[in-house]
Amino acid sequence: NLEDDIDGYSFRLPKTNIQMCEIGTSLHNCVARYAENVENKKCTIVYVTKDGEYKICIEASRNKIMQERIDRNAHPTDEEKAVLAKWHERHGLNVSYKDYDDIPF
Repeated sequence: NLEDDIDGYSFRLPKTNIQMCEIGTSLHNCVARYAENVENKKCTIVYVTKDGEYKICIEASRNKIMQERIDRNAHPTDEEKAVLAKWHERHGLNVSYKDYDDIPF
């Protein structure tokens, strides 16, 4: 289970395709187009909230992180990167990209 709470950030899995659309609308990205891949278990989408607002959208495949993006596909802030690193370690996740420019949503 990838759901967790770390330093005021909540990591959750979307429950519906409608929620995936809400995440994409809020973060101005196309995460909703991943709904079929999630249904077919080709990837997992994790969203991160803080203070009730969507902050980060993550694509994972098995135990690898494929991409992590914030609003408008920007890179996570240093604070967010630190929280993500804790989450990676806690859940045995490996980052499969070299930097935040490799694979955009």
